[in-house]
Amino acid sequence: MSVMEKELYYFLANKMDSEEGGPIDYNNMFVWNIKFDGPKNSDYEGGRFSVNINFPTDYPNSRPDCTFLNDVFHPNIDDEGRVCFGSFSWQNNFTILDLLNSLYYLLKYPNFGDGYNNKQVAEFYKANPEEYHNVVRDLVKEFHKP
Repeated sequence: MSVMEKELYYFLANKMDSEEGGPIDYNNMFVWNIKFDGPKNSDYEGGRFSVNINFPTDYPNSRPDCTFLNDVFHPNIDDEGRVCFGSFSWQNNFTILDLLNSLYYLLKYPNFGDGYNNKQVAEFYKANPEEYHNVVRDLVKEFHKP
């Protein structure tokens, strides 16, 4: 059984009820789509998100790349949906569930130290955090319905 097949079985056996997905095409186990609910107690709660995950050929030695398919207003997610994890240190014993947990954490706690790639959103957040939170919650209600 390949590493990616093991990863799929692990994901299916251990995912939360609010998570679904897997390889987009079983002939290419390195490209997945995962749908998940926004993290509880965050501005993204109540939303449903879709992310493509591109696993490198040397996975699990290198971190996969993540791209949101729906617009996400966030300092660490650019206009193309690409996620910037900053200094998040990937370890070769991490799994897809660890990656999803890091996405939940990043949505809930933006990284301003070294990992934001949406400067305009980051500056808006820093200038007016309360308004930022209001905008995110409004966008989630409008565009990220389950």
